[in-house]
Amino acid sequence: DKPVWLVDLDVRRNAAYAGFQDRTFEGLGPPGRPVNASMRQTPVFSVTPSLVSNEDQKLLCGHALNDGRLYVTRFRGEYLRSGQSVNIVSAPDWWQALKGVSDWIIVDTPALERSSAALTVAGQMDAVIIVVEADQTSAQDVSEVRREIEAYGGHVIGLVMNKIQPDAGLIHRLMR
Repeated sequence: DKPVWLVDLDVRRNAAYAGFQDRTFEGLGPPGRPVNASMRQTPVFSVTPSLVSNEDQKLLCGHALNDGRLYVTRFRGEYLRSGQSVNIVSAPDWWQALKGVSDWIIVDTPALERSSAALTVAGQMDAVIIVVEADQTSAQDVSEVRREIEAYGGHVIGLVMNKIQPDAGLIHRLMR
């Protein structure tokens, strides 16, 4: 009955939002008008140097798709001033509030090579699925990432391989 939220924690790129805006996902239409995604809680990000008063309330928004059954977030970096930076932070109250208005929350974070956002929120997720490039990631790398996520309180339940080629060697190594 409640919508699904796709939370994109890659605040620099907003790739999930951009994919919907560019109509990459056929049949879902473009994102609707922005709605405040602050949930009236401490946000899931911090800005340095800090913002004045409640300016952070307008930085993270949700956009309805598919008649409001799906929302995708967008970080509105255009509101930042020169010299300000953004970091993802632990915000359990924000996640709880989001759970209250959603049936499902899917969180997309940048790769660990670019950001520690996944580790920051891992312990607040019900489950974590690791996404790797099939021919670029070794089985040892996957094991190390899993251990690191679990060290931060995450519960890894699976693995998705993208960019699989017909001769993807990682699949064969993991299946042994």
